[in-house]
Amino acid sequence: MKQKGFTLIEMMITMGIIAVLASIATMSYTKYVLRANRADAKIALMQLSQRQERYFTENLRYAADFDELLENKKTAGGKYNPGATDVWVDDSNGGYDAAVTDPKQDYKVTLTQPGGTATFTLTAEAVGTRQLKDTKCLKFIINQAGSQTAEDNAGADERSECWGR
Repeated sequence: MKQKGFTLIEMMITMGIIAVLASIATMSYTKYVLRANRADAKIALMQLSQRQERYFTENLRYAADFDELLENKKTAGGKYNPGATDVWVDDSNGGYDAAVTDPKQDYKVTLTQPGGTATFTLTAEAVGTRQLKDTKCLKFIINQAGSQTAEDNAGADERSECWGR
């Protein structure tokens, strides 16, 4: 009489295969999430840069801070908190937000004017626990000339890797 069922060896091999496939899927998903968060940061920087250009057209100078730059966003559904010094990018709001202060924040955006009111630099720096694992693209930078740079965790230029994708 022939017995039916699986041997212990067959079960162990099956479990091993499932474990390998699960680890590959998890790594792929993590990379996808990091890339998606990078895209959110780039979108926020581009939107804020466009707002700066619009502000310059109307005022003949760039906004010195987010209060000036986001003046008309103060009442738009709580997206901006007046007096906030930084803007945050997270995956729950589809853009930038200065009112959110929870651990889901992925990037902190700062606005500086290194050459006075005729220039601006917007920087998005990874701050969230999951985004800090992205050692290639920790910082995105854009200025009034449209120059886009990016830095890895050692400060090296990763512009082609980070802005190119």
